[in-house]
Amino acid sequence: MNYRRIFAAAAALCCVPAVGINSVIDNIPTVSAEENTVTADTITLNCVGDKSPIKLGGTTEIPTWYSDDETVAAVVPTGDLTAEITAVGKGNTSVYAVFSGQILRFDVVVLRETADEHLIKEVGTITLTNAQNGASADLSGIDNSAAKWSSSNDKVAVVDGKGNITAVGTGECVITAVYENVTYVINVISQYSPQPTTEPAEKYIGEMVLSDSEPSRKITVDLPDGMTVKYSSTDEKVAVVSADGTVTAKGSGNCRIYAEIGNSKSYIEVKSTYTGKSQETPVEVGNITLNAESPSQKISLTNIPSDAEIVWSSSDTSVAVVDPGGVIVAVGGGRCKVTADVAGDKKYVINVNVDGAGEFPVTEIRGIGKNVTLQEMSGNVKYYSSDESVASVDGKGVITSVGEGFAVITADSGKAVTYLRVRVVKAGIIGDANCDGKVTIADSTAILQHLGNEDKYALSEEGKINGDVDGVPGITSGDSLSIQKFDAKIISSLPEKP
Repeated sequence: MNYRRIFAAAAALCCVPAVGINSVIDNIPTVSAEENTVTADTITLNCVGDKSPIKLGGTTEIPTWYSDDETVAAVVPTGDLTAEITAVGKGNTSVYAVFSGQILRFDVVVLRETADEHLIKEVGTITLTNAQNGASADLSGIDNSAAKWSSSNDKVAVVDGKGNITAVGTGECVITAVYENVTYVINVISQYSPQPTTEPAEKYIGEMVLSDSEPSRKITVDLPDGMTVKYSSTDEKVAVVSADGTVTAKGSGNCRIYAEIGNSKSYIEVKSTYTGKSQETPVEVGNITLNAESPSQKISLTNIPSDAEIVWSSSDTSVAVVDPGGVIVAVGGGRCKVTADVAGDKKYVINVNVDGAGEFPVTEIRGIGKNVTLQEMSGNVKYYSSDESVASVDGKGVITSVGEGFAVITADSGKAVTYLRVRVVKAGIIGDANCDGKVTIADSTAILQHLGNEDKYALSEEGKINGDVDGVPGITSGDSLSIQKFDAKIISSLPEKP
């Protein structure tokens, strides 16, 4: 900043009372300057070309305006006590209003050259060795599979579509993940020394028999720290194997399932008599009717092993839901089928009719991350949620709201069953990204700061929900622009309609 020039200009002005600042936008707070140089405000502009008005108050003296760096931001007077700041280039600078008795400083941040400019974020550095030759990246809340991954040197390390990084040789490289307008950068230092390329010795480790009564089984292997296992089948018409080692019969015959761990290669001989008869038509075992007076019923199947694994499901969860213990709970009027898929046996179907004439009470939970506790029960109680993406429940019966929607929470002691229908709804004000109870230009600024440095300017989960207003899923610069339009009365409501 050219202090000599500013002070010379200030010396020519008359003495006036302390200057106050009143924004053109109602919700920028008033600041009184009591010292010679006062930081009045921080102004964040999203990209080049964006503008921000300033209005001063509390004096009749006309100030002189200056910018420290006009390649970042320029300032021009628009009236006696008003000015407008315009973003010129990405970066940081300060804009000053010089009076005879004091100087007001506005710190200006221009985030991008253009609205769609990519941001680059350093995730960190990882070191890979022979003992730990792999790592999984974490993009802080972003689904790894939604990003586009690449390695700057595939001879040092490679990365798959889910962000799993594997050392290939010695050296350094950069792993990048591109998601929307952000590029995440991971620096890799590889001390991994490839072993001589010899064909792994094959080791027989056992036999597996698959049949209609037991069409799938899982392989269990002990993995050294940092190592991964690769499974394969010699004949996928007989049996296939998943990444977690689950072998599933596809037909009758013999094949081998290989498990490769580093330079070790082991195999299992598979003998399959599978014919597909286990997929026969489900057996209907009964009908039940639920209503307001009798809104739930626990189902017990007979003539199956006591330790059999049963997977329960409902054909229409808007009519009734079923928990893993076989408790069917009415949700709304109508008909549906509840299926019990018994591993190694058959599928059994219960026809459910729900009389919707009565009321089925629902507990509303407002906001994400809120807690409700079920009534305490004695005994060995098992708790279930019909939809973990809406509400989860822990071993003490504490329900936590996870996302918007409907779920049924069940508590089963073996002797008694209690349940709670819950509906999770948004608690905040649409557009209130900083969760201060109102929608202002400060919410737009909070979003832009979060996008620029989410570690320093994190938004709460509720804030992310409130601030997502531009019709595009997730927090983006478009949400900030929509809030600015709403604040300037360009649009009358949020969320903004396409």
